[in-house]
Amino acid sequence: MNGRKKEIVWGLGLTVLVVLLILLAIASSASAKHVAGHNECFQGGPCLTGEQALREWEQPGKGAEYQWNRARKLERKVWKLEKRVAKKFKRDSLYAIKLASRAFGIPERDMRRVAYCESRFNPFVKNPNSMASGLFQFLDSTWASTPFHVAFPVWDPVANALAAAQIVRADGGWRQWVCKP
Repeated sequence: MNGRKKEIVWGLGLTVLVVLLILLAIASSASAKHVAGHNECFQGGPCLTGEQALREWEQPGKGAEYQWNRARKLERKVWKLEKRVAKKFKRDSLYAIKLASRAFGIPERDMRRVAYCESRFNPFVKNPNSMASGLFQFLDSTWASTPFHVAFPVWDPVANALAAAQIVRADGGWRQWVCKP
């Protein structure tokens, strides 16, 4: 395995490890709070009645709104962390396009034109109107239909470019993209 492939493998491995550690920390803190609340109730401590629980849920900053805001903050932290890891290991978009074009026999010039039009070669772009993400702007449903979705996030430029090349090869053209070469 040459040095560049090792960098990519290590980068992807670290990304997955960091995300798993964050999810584990979230799950364990939520689990500890849940168990602590039940222990208080079982040991004769303060228990909430149905009405009290409903009032607490409806308070501003509590309940669903609080959980939603907390989830958004954690999502932003994971996003920033993935972005740093990807930059650190230099998974360059142009390298990813070159790799994908050679792997699937798609003209590199065509792939560069579409990637530039879709994301300006930025693998971390997310379209607010269509919820498309990544270098080639995959919708979540399209990304889920690729074999790369299991191991790689849509933000990974190498996986994104390989998936785009595979789809273009299978469809015989760029019909799934708004931008054409």
